[in-house]
Amino acid sequence: MVVYVSAGIMMVGCSVFSFSRTFTMTVFAALIFGSGYGAFSVIEWAMATDLLPNPDEFAKDMGVWSLALVLPQVISGKLAGVVHTMFHRIGPSIQLGYSMIFVLALLFFLIGALYVKRIQSIS
Repeated sequence: MVVYVSAGIMMVGCSVFSFSRTFTMTVFAALIFGSGYGAFSVIEWAMATDLLPNPDEFAKDMGVWSLALVLPQVISGKLAGVVHTMFHRIGPSIQLGYSMIFVLALLFFLIGALYVKRIQSIS
């Protein structure tokens, strides 16, 4: 339940980011997003350690899990640049490029929250 609520809070933060045009609104969006991210990251670590199949290979499995977290961050920087450039050409005066980056992030949070539903415990 906490995963879904925190994902929802992060989606609201991304929504505010996508329409933010002032520093105050951006700080407000960061506070919203940060509270959701904090709750999500705590639950994420707990779920990861609970779902590890073999306690003898804990370090290896956590290393693979860490790679699964970092690799998308490496790829998303390039993807965000392409999205920004493509949409900035369409609407430079309204900063459409940055708005679309946050709309994409919102969609990825929604997809991620839906995939969490499929996780089953290992007992």
